Amino acid sequence: MDAMATLLARGHVEPWTAIVADYQTDGRGRRGQPWLAAPRSALLATVYAPISIDSSRAGLIAIAAGLSMVDALARYGLSARLKWPNDVLAPDRKLGGILIVSRLDERLHASVGIGVNITASPDGACSIADVINAPPSPKDLLGEIRSAMRQRWLELERGQYLNVRDAWNDVAAWKGTTVVSSGAEEATGQLLGIDEWGRLRLLTDRGEVLLTPNEIVRGPVPLGTASYTSH
Repeated sequence: MDAMATLLARGHVEPWTAIVADYQTDGRGRRGQPWLAAPRSALLATVYAPISIDSSRAGLIAIAAGLSMVDALARYGLSARLKWPNDVLAPDRKLGGILIVSRLDERLHASVGIGVNITASPDGACSIADVINAPPSPKDLLGEIRSAMRQRWLELERGQYLNVRDAWNDVAAWKGTTVVSSGAEEATGQLLGIDEWGRLRLLTDRGEVLLTPNEIVRGPVPLGTASYTSH
């Protein structure tokens, strides 16, 4: 992502350009968490994917990117689920993740960082090889993800926000169960899904709340523990 940022600052990047790494020793995930990967064990890429949507819909970029990864994995017979806002699970262990860096002028310029464990994974996570017998190469998987991203981007640019919302809700991890969400507003409640703006919907003891940019830190948890705290 640093390399992509440098190229973008110089104005040398065409839309849908991808930068791919063979391994990762200083990668970062959400909230600056480290992401390490051994050589040829994962897809590690950043895709420059500008999009013409209103900035108020920027939260849907991560939603659409996650769906693109699920779409691509399905072509290899792998059913993945999404943990809001940017983790890919198979079925309940982390298979991959997304990191979005964007800037706005006349349009949204999104750099989509993609990490997918293919043949190996950190402790507690999983890889594609753990789930199917013939995992794709990083190059082939990137091609499928980028193709799927183009289709999801078109949906957003056409204003088909409800399609994106419904598709995400169909593959939402722990939907209908009680989960914990952490961030500026901490909440425990029943996961209802997301709305058409990409905001998390939780049903707490104070009613439904909409959260962004929180993340689900654990779930499911026992029912009857719904609560909501604003900081």
